[in-house]
Amino acid sequence: MIQMVLRKMANNRWLQLCLLAGLVVTVALVSSIPVYTDAVLQRMLVKDLELLQTDDNVYPGSLWSRVYVRDEDDPAKAVRSIAAIDAYATEAGERLPVPVVHYVRERESVQFAAVPAAEGGADPTVDRFAKLGAIEGLETNAKLVDGRWPDPAAAANGVYEAVVFGNALNKLRMVLGNEFHMVLRNQPGPVTADGKPIVVKAVGVVEQASERDLFIYGGNTARYDNVFLLPFDTYVASFGGADQPLRPLTATWYYAVDHTELTLDNVRQYMRVGADLERFMTPLFETHAVNNAAGTTIVSYFDREEQLRKLLWALNVPVLIMLGVFLFMVSNLLVNRQKTEISVLRSRGASRLQIVLSYATEGVILGAVALAVGPPLALGLTTWLGASNGFLTFVQRAALDVRLDAEVYRYASYAVGASFLMTMIPAAIAARATIVERKREQSRASKRPLWQTIGLDLILIAVSLYVYSDFERQMSRAVSLGAAGQQVAVDPLLFFVPALFMAGFGLLLLRIYPWGIRLLYWSGRKWWPPSLFSILLDIGRGGARYHYLMIFLVLTVGIGMYSASAARTMNQNLEDSIRYAIGADLRLTTRWENNAPPPTMGGAPVPQAASADEAPPIVQYIEPPFAPYESLPGVESVAKVFVKKDAFMESQTTNGAVQLYGIETDRFGRTAWFRNGLLQHHFNEYLNLIAETPSAVLVSRTLAEQRSVGVGDTLSVRWGSREPALFTVYGVVDYFPSFSPLPEKDAPVMTDGTPVAPMMIVGNLSYIQNRIALEPYEVWMKLEPDASRQEVFDAIRERGLPIMNANDTRERLLRMKNDPYQLSINGVMTLGFLISVLISFIGFLLYWILSMQGRAMQFGLFRAIGMSFRSLLGLLAVEQLLTTAAALVFGIGTGVLACRLFVPLFRLAFEPSAQVPPFRVLIEAADMIGLGALVCVMILAGFAALGWIVSRIQMHQALKLGED
Repeated sequence: MIQMVLRKMANNRWLQLCLLAGLVVTVALVSSIPVYTDAVLQRMLVKDLELLQTDDNVYPGSLWSRVYVRDEDDPAKAVRSIAAIDAYATEAGERLPVPVVHYVRERESVQFAAVPAAEGGADPTVDRFAKLGAIEGLETNAKLVDGRWPDPAAAANGVYEAVVFGNALNKLRMVLGNEFHMVLRNQPGPVTADGKPIVVKAVGVVEQASERDLFIYGGNTARYDNVFLLPFDTYVASFGGADQPLRPLTATWYYAVDHTELTLDNVRQYMRVGADLERFMTPLFETHAVNNAAGTTIVSYFDREEQLRKLLWALNVPVLIMLGVFLFMVSNLLVNRQKTEISVLRSRGASRLQIVLSYATEGVILGAVALAVGPPLALGLTTWLGASNGFLTFVQRAALDVRLDAEVYRYASYAVGASFLMTMIPAAIAARATIVERKREQSRASKRPLWQTIGLDLILIAVSLYVYSDFERQMSRAVSLGAAGQQVAVDPLLFFVPALFMAGFGLLLLRIYPWGIRLLYWSGRKWWPPSLFSILLDIGRGGARYHYLMIFLVLTVGIGMYSASAARTMNQNLEDSIRYAIGADLRLTTRWENNAPPPTMGGAPVPQAASADEAPPIVQYIEPPFAPYESLPGVESVAKVFVKKDAFMESQTTNGAVQLYGIETDRFGRTAWFRNGLLQHHFNEYLNLIAETPSAVLVSRTLAEQRSVGVGDTLSVRWGSREPALFTVYGVVDYFPSFSPLPEKDAPVMTDGTPVAPMMIVGNLSYIQNRIALEPYEVWMKLEPDASRQEVFDAIRERGLPIMNANDTRERLLRMKNDPYQLSINGVMTLGFLISVLISFIGFLLYWILSMQGRAMQFGLFRAIGMSFRSLLGLLAVEQLLTTAAALVFGIGTGVLACRLFVPLFRLAFEPSAQVPPFRVLIEAADMIGLGALVCVMILAGFAALGWIVSRIQMHQALKLGED
C-alpha cells in the first residue's frame, strides 16, 4: 500500500505540491497565532511599563511596603512582628523572578524635639522637630558630599552620629557638628538610655549617587529633610528592642527590580510575590501599606491580554476558513481525478477501509512535512508582521521577541489534524462507490448540491444579519448613554461574522447565477455558435464543477476586500481623531510675562480685590516675540491661535458660555489640519468669509441650534471682568480644528432633556485683542513632511523660547501605531489580504489546469468535428469570463457590501459618543485597482496556461483515451 501511495503521489506531483503548499501555509498561519500573540503581548507589557515611567515618572520595578506602629500597639509584639517580616521579606526577594537591583530596609522613630545639647551651638530659640532613622546600605549606595561617615563606636558614649541629606541642614537650622538632645512629646526632659540622655550629632551630608539611581524609593529625598540617619546596625541594636527608650514608628522594605526582565512567563509570579507580602503583613499590623508601582498597569495588562488573544483568533478565523475551503477544493479535485481508480480497486476486492487508509497514509506524509516546515515559517511570518505600520505598510522597527515552544507545535498539530480531516472527507465519500455506481454517476445529470438543498446560503445570511442587528442596537445604546472606552477594543465577532455573511451571500449569488446564464442562452439561442452551447448549457444547468472554484474566489476576494477596508478604516479614523484634536502638526503653549501676584500654597495665583464690592485686578500680559517661531528649521507655516474656554456670549434673546477662538485667517488656513467633506463648502471659504470684516465671526452649529443664533445676528462676547466686544455672525460651521461639538458626560441638560453641547465662536484675533484684551495665545505649526522634530525642539531650546507645553501630532500617531491592538489588526489583516491574493491565484491555476486535463477528450472531439484552434481558445476565453471573471466580480461586490454593512460597526471601538470627526468607512481605490489587476493577471495567466495545454492535445490520443 505504501509503495502504491508513493507512486500515486509521484504521478500527481503537481497536485500534491499544491496540496502541500496549502497545508504548509495553514500550519504556518495557525502556528503564528501563539507566536505572534506572545510576541505582541510581550511588547505590550514592555510598552505599558515604559509609558508608566515616561508619563507618570514612576519607576515600574518598585515594590515597596511599610508598617506603622500605633501608640496603642504593644512595643514587644511590634518588634517581634517587624523581625518576622524581615525574615519573610528576605525570602520573598529570593522568589522574585527578575533580578533585584536593590533590596533596602528602612527604620524611623517617632518624632522628637531636637534641643541643642550645648551653648554656643545651634540657635536654642528655634523649634526643631526630627526623627531618628536608618537606611540599610546607605554607606555603599549614597555619595558623601561633606563631613564624614558616622562612627558606630560613638554610640557607646551616648552620642549617636548620623548623616543627613542636604536640605535637612536648612530645615533644622543647624550645621555639621551640632549636638541635640532628643525630647519626646509629653516628657519633661530628654530621652535617656541607661540613665544618660540620648544625643544625636550630624557629622556628614549625603546625596543620591546619581539622578538615575534606584536606591532611594521614588528618587525623592525630601522625605528625609527632618531625619537623622544612623548606621542601620547601630539603630537596630540601640532602638530595635521592645525595652528600648525610643519606640519605632515605621519599618519599610523596598525592592528595586529590573522590570525589563518581566515576561509573559514570570509576570504573574512577580505579582504573586507582592500579594503574598501584603497577605503576610495584614494580621501583624492593622496599619500597613504595600505599593507595587507596576501593579495597576499589570492588572490592566491581564485584561488586555485576554482581549488581544480573542482578537487575534477572530482576525485569523476568516483566513482559516478560506484555507479550509482551499484544502477541501484541492482534495476534492484530487479525489475526483482518481474516482475511476478508486471504483476499480473496490471492484477488485479492496475494502473501503483500505482505500481510506491509503489516502490517510498520503495525508500523514504531507502532514509530517507541513509540521516540520510550518512552525519555522511561522517565525518568519511573525517577524514580518511585527514590522507593519499600517495596512500593507512596513517600517524598520525593533524585531518582535519570537520563539518556538511546545505550545506552537501543539497549535501546529491541531492545524495538521484539522487539515487531515478536511482532506479525508472527499476520499471517504468517494470510497463508497463501486465501478457500477461510478458509471451510473457519470451517465446521469449532476445532482443538486447539498448546500442548495439545505439552504446553507440563506442560513448564513440570516445568522450574520441577526448579529449585525444586535451590533446596531449596541451602538445606538452606546451613543444614547454616552458610553466611551479608554482604548480601542474591537469585538472579535466583527471579523468572524462578515466572513459568514460573505460565504452566504456568495452561495446565494451562485444559486441565482445559473438563471442569468439561462436567460443569456435563451436570448441568443438562434445566434450562438455551436461552440458556446456546451458552456452556456453546462453553467445554466447548475455547473456543479464550477461551484468550488467560484465560491472559493468569491470568499477569498471578499475577505481581501473586507480586510483592506477594515484595516484602513480603523487606521484612518484613529489618525483623523488625533489630528483633529490637536489641530496642527505641533501645538505649543507659551509663557507670557505678566503682573499677576505670586502663586498661593494651592499653586494658582489668586488676584485679590481691594474690597468685597470690587472686581479682582486685571492681569496685564507682555506678548513675547513671535518671529523666532517662524524661522525654526523645518517649519512650513505658523499661526497664532487664541483659545478662551470660559468666554460668555450675549445676544438680544439669549446668553451662554462659549469657547472663543481668535485666529489670523490666512495663517490659520495654511497651518491647521482639517478633513475635507466635514462642511458644506471648503474650509478656507469660511475663513475667507470673515477675513475682510474685523467683527465677523463664525459660530458652531450647536450655538446656532441651542441659542437660536443665525447669520446676521449681533453678539456681545467677554470673559471675566473684561469689557465686551460686539460681533456679527457671518457663518455657521459644524466642526472646527480642535473643537468638539459633542456633549460631555456630565453636561447639564436643557428643558427638553437634551444635553447641552459645547458652543464656539471664531473671530479675528486682532479685533479680539484690540476690543477685549491681549492675553496668551497658542502657537500652531505646520511642519514640512520630512522635518525632524528633534531639530525643531533643539532649536527651541537654543533660542530660549518660553514653551510650557507641547502637543506633537506625530508623537501621538506613533504611540497609536505602536499600540498592540493596532499592530495586531494591521499585521494580521495585511497577512490575510496577501494570503487571499496568493491562494486565489494558486487555486485558480490549479483548478483550470486539472479541469483542462480532465476534458482532453471533449477538446479532441471539438477538434475532430472541425473546430479551429482559435475557436477553441475563444471558447475557453468565454468560459473563463463566465466563471472566473464573474466569481471575481461577485467577490469584489460581496466584499464591498460586507464593508458597507459591518465596517461602520467599528465605531463601537472608537467611543461612538465622542467620535470627532465623524466615523467614515474607507474603501481605497488602490485596493480595488490591485484586485482588478489581480483579475487581469489571473485571467491572462490562466488563458496562457490553458492555451498551452490545449495546443499539446493530440486528437487521436484524446479519442483513444475516450475509447479506454
